[in-house]
Amino acid sequence: MVRFDESMTEKDELWNERQRETLVNIESRAASFLRKVCRLQENSIVVVSHGVFLEVLLHKFDPQALAGNRRVHNCDAFYSECVSSASGAFLRLQNSRLM
Repeated sequence: MVRFDESMTEKDELWNERQRETLVNIESRAASFLRKVCRLQENSIVVVSHGVFLEVLLHKFDPQALAGNRRVHNCDAFYSECVSSASGAFLRLQNSRLM
């Protein structure tokens, strides 16, 4: 089943041609995204995104996945596991690896 977040629209409200997103902005967006994903009940979830977003996400939440300054390239596929607290709050990613 394909399910899109209801907050998604055709227009990207976060994009601004005059101001680039900072690393802190991307990290914050990645954390928010992972909190949503880890609350889902599905066992397997496929995420398709830009390489920079995935790089920041992995560097921040499972840095060993990109050891040796590895980059995320177009069409790369990674496997990761979400680790949550007993209350369901997102804590970190683990066992992330290129497939």
